[in-house]
Amino acid sequence: MMKSTYLPFRLRAICGLSCLAAFLCCTSAFAAESGYVMSMPYAISAKNIYKVRIEQIDGRDQQPATKYRVGTGSHVLTVSLMLDVYWTPNLTGPQTSTHTKTFNVSIEDDTTYQVGAKVDIDAPIESQLDGSFWEPILYKAYKH
Repeated sequence: MMKSTYLPFRLRAICGLSCLAAFLCCTSAFAAESGYVMSMPYAISAKNIYKVRIEQIDGRDQQPATKYRVGTGSHVLTVSLMLDVYWTPNLTGPQTSTHTKTFNVSIEDDTTYQVGAKVDIDAPIESQLDGSFWEPILYKAYKH
């Protein structure tokens, strides 16, 4: 009598584990595709490439983080320049609109994108004042 109840329990356990394995495989197969965006980890002064702070993704404010998970496809990033250079008109003080710009990035699945800023450190005062002395760039992308 014990043997007959043991076999169905064992079969139920195997079937339950099989169903769980199938569920986990299916959910990972149907999971939303995504990638990551992040600021480059350090400035490369010799190439005039500097860090940025990601302020918004698709118009939504972002809390400070190392990297941000986003779905695949096109996204609009709003970034602020993090500059550590002395300028003639002191623009390294409080952030102004010349220090924040938007740009588009196309995200592929399982890819991390590092964004930064290309800065003309020899820019004339006019360019410093109107903000045209820098542009956000996609510094590096790498697959996981």
